[in-house]
Amino acid sequence: MGHPFATWPGWVQLLAGIALAGLGALGVARMTPAGRALKATGGPGIVAFQLAGSTQRSSALLARWGADGQAAARRSLRADYLFIVGYAGVLSLLAACSSAALGDKTWSWVAAAGNSVAWLALLAGLCDVAENLLLTTVLDRAQSGDLQPYAGWARRLALAKFCLALAVVAWIVLVAWPGTLTPSGGGP
Repeated sequence: MGHPFATWPGWVQLLAGIALAGLGALGVARMTPAGRALKATGGPGIVAFQLAGSTQRSSALLARWGADGQAAARRSLRADYLFIVGYAGVLSLLAACSSAALGDKTWSWVAAAGNSVAWLALLAGLCDVAENLLLTTVLDRAQSGDLQPYAGWARRLALAKFCLALAVVAWIVLVAWPGTLTPSGGGP
């Protein structure tokens, strides 16, 4: 008996490997002191920075963090790239792998929808990468106070990322998972 994943197409195996490597790296990256350093400043976490959206809110947050918090935020954004690879890969993999089983058990358009959902997971990751680049620009411009349009676009991308990821998770939990676990046909 071969490895259970040996029958998966090569691109799915590659995606699975990247996703697992990303999640493994995330485990190591999240144990770094960046998150703890942000909390030690007494300021909010990185998600509040992602959603600040305006010069006023971003400037207030950066001032509250101070130089140490800003350095920690920069480290946190760098570590986030590993997380992006992990979550986008795993969500995309789950949606793509379940789509063939859904198509066999239901209608072909359901399988096509599952493949589209897999692409949405990758789009969420792309939004996250762009958001991190914009937030790095906000950190670079902290001294000048010229944070627009970077903070505003980072907020839009963060909201898009959260919505896309939530839609993918909802598809997996509400459609893919029950659909692939439900037996098809009337029995043997």
